[in-house]
Amino acid sequence: MALQKLYIVRFQKWQKRGMSRLTEEKVLVALLKGGYSIQELEREVKRNRRTIYRVIDRLEGFVQREKRGRYALTPLGEVLAQKAQEYMKLKELLERHRSFWLSHEFRAIPEPLLLELGALHNSHIVSTGVTPDRAIKTITLAFKNAKERIIGISPIVTLEWARAIVEQADAGVKISLITTEDVLKMQKEKEFRKYSPVNHKNIDLIINNDIKLGFMSNMESVALALFNDRGLDFQNILVSKDPKAVEWGEKLFRYYKESSIVALK
Repeated sequence: MALQKLYIVRFQKWQKRGMSRLTEEKVLVALLKGGYSIQELEREVKRNRRTIYRVIDRLEGFVQREKRGRYALTPLGEVLAQKAQEYMKLKELLERHRSFWLSHEFRAIPEPLLLELGALHNSHIVSTGVTPDRAIKTITLAFKNAKERIIGISPIVTLEWARAIVEQADAGVKISLITTEDVLKMQKEKEFRKYSPVNHKNIDLIINNDIKLGFMSNMESVALALFNDRGLDFQNILVSKDPKAVEWGEKLFRYYKESSIVALK
């Protein structure tokens, strides 16, 4: 019993330290918006005044007192606050879609972009049904309103997918696709010839045989599919219209493009 009590005490101390760090992060992120009084920080952070004062003391050098009792970030505090904001967004994303991240192979995302994954915090999971064709149709319908450009990464192909891509290209949309040599060979088969993106003037095909995710962006929204234990899961897709997510998607596309073997027009 004594040992159990010791564990409980240690857990409570650990939990308290965790809450303290969270309060520090919330104070820093709140001050990114500008100067705050203690009363305003109480309302924003939802902690009592005594706690806020203790946090500000611990953040000496990062937070400074200004005129009329208002507090603001120092230049170094702004750097720390930006990092705190990134962490909080990442934490929110991982907690909200916990089952998605735990059941999918997220390591296909390069490490630098994993560290920036918080850019996707304003996202939702789209469940597309049970068949690959229906999944692809759902994705392509989401990008029918592309105005100028589509970028994508895909290690698989279906006739529905090829048709949607070519129709967009026929409408004048510029498309850049990263896919595998196996997919390229399938595009030359009889059933695909009518809708093959090969040699289309508005489609750039980029070959990379080490693709372990699916991705598409119309520069206004992004869709991300990852592998699970059954293969590439197009039945559960992470979708976001946040401009930060679109920027993140462009970086992901560039990463795979730069490591590609062959680029074809």
